[in-house]
Amino acid sequence: MSVLMFICLFAAVMVFSLALHWIDAKKGWKLNAWMMGDTHSPFPSEVVQRDSAEETTEVSQLKERVAVLEQIVTEPVYELNKKLNSLK
Repeated sequence: MSVLMFICLFAAVMVFSLALHWIDAKKGWKLNAWMMGDTHSPFPSEVVQRDSAEETTEVSQLKERVAVLEQIVTEPVYELNKKLNSLK
């Protein structure tokens, strides 16, 4: 492999890499992350964003439910009922 061939190959790889970085910055795509295996799809999608919003609301609802259960369990009346039920 001649030096000229090596330089041309190196230049082509650099141009390709710069083009990917430019597209990522311009379009908001994740081509570089996709090529490295960090994401399953390089293109932003509304489905992924919608799923994230649904998961966020579900997590907040579950946190509220856990807080209510913690209040119930830590009440003195609950402990008294538990002791009464164990006596039966």
